[in-house]
Amino acid sequence: MPEQSNSTPLDLTRYTEGMRRELYDRVVQHLWTPDHADDYTPEFSPDAAQLAVYFLAGRWFLTYIDLDEPADAPPDRRIVVSRVLAAPDRRFGIQLSEV
Repeated sequence: MPEQSNSTPLDLTRYTEGMRRELYDRVVQHLWTPDHADDYTPEFSPDAAQLAVYFLAGRWFLTYIDLDEPADAPPDRRIVVSRVLAAPDRRFGIQLSEV
C-alpha cells in the first residue's frame, strides 16, 4: 500500500471483512512506520502486541497490548484502545483517537 492516503475517504459506516483488513493494514503502517528518523516506533510486532481491529456500535476500534509497559502494569496503562477515524488528508488516510 502506498504511504499516501487515497483521494476518496474510507466508508467506515458498516462492517465488511475487506474494510477490517484494510484498516488493520493502515493501522500497522500508521503505528509502525515513522514519519521522521527520530520518531518512536514500537520494537514489538503487531502480532506480538495482539493488535485487533473491530467494528462495534457503528464505529471502528483497535486494541493492542503496549509491550513497552511492565507486565504487571494496570490494564489501563498496558492495553491501548483507540477509535479509528477516516482522515483522507492524513498520511495513511486514518486518524486514531484514544478512548
